[in-house]
Amino acid sequence: MATRIVLYDFEGTVTATTTGTDGWINVGQFRYITMGVKIGAVSGTNPRLEAKIQFADRDDQSTGLEPAEGMLDFHDKSDSTAWMRVPVIGQYARVHYTVAGSSPAYSVSLRGAGEH
Repeated sequence: MATRIVLYDFEGTVTATTTGTDGWINVGQFRYITMGVKIGAVSGTNPRLEAKIQFADRDDQSTGLEPAEGMLDFHDKSDSTAWMRVPVIGQYARVHYTVAGSSPAYSVSLRGAGEH
């Protein structure tokens, strides 16, 4: 059985047309990263939320590698739940998200974990 350790936990509202990136977390000891996203209320016109996992070899990089299986896309979806499991391809990982649309707002619960 795989051991999971919570690396990231966020609950709140993301609004406006923004791109956000959290700090790098050392994930070198894990084989996989899992991320679950629960979307509650959604408002705005044509709202869209993309959540990605990025990887890097150093924690001072401004951009990261984004594996194809490391993205969740919510376009105008409320009360949705999705998760992804991606292999670790760098020493560090972070969550990167983009919110788009006209006056978009998403109520979000997100949890990421490392798996040995």
